[in-house]
Amino acid sequence: MFFSVPKTGTTALEAAAMPYASAAILDPPGIKHVSVSRYQAQLAPFFEARGKQPHKIMAIMREPIDWLGSWYRYRRRDQIKGKPNSTADVSFAEFVEAWLLDTPPRLTNQRDRPQR
Repeated sequence: MFFSVPKTGTTALEAAAMPYASAAILDPPGIKHVSVSRYQAQLAPFFEARGKQPHKIMAIMREPIDWLGSWYRYRRRDQIKGKPNSTADVSFAEFVEAWLLDTPPRLTNQRDRPQR
């Protein structure tokens, strides 16, 4: 099982591996970017029942500050300016500080956050 982690270049890897995959979950993002614990609880039994054995799992990880910088720049785009998850009016330092809060604001887009 190859886990697709947001902002790590996994879409290109998915495209290259697709001809060899027996199954793929590409949409919606909430399932495509499933956590390991959710996979083990909800999806592994389904796939393992068909494959008759546990699957090995892997994921791509990105350097954390670079990863946050990518999200910050992505959320600065004009299409979302004025929306709760826009970073157009905050500095990168403010974004990182908000991301680190126990209850971060919407601009950190909790759905995209890996578990810390």
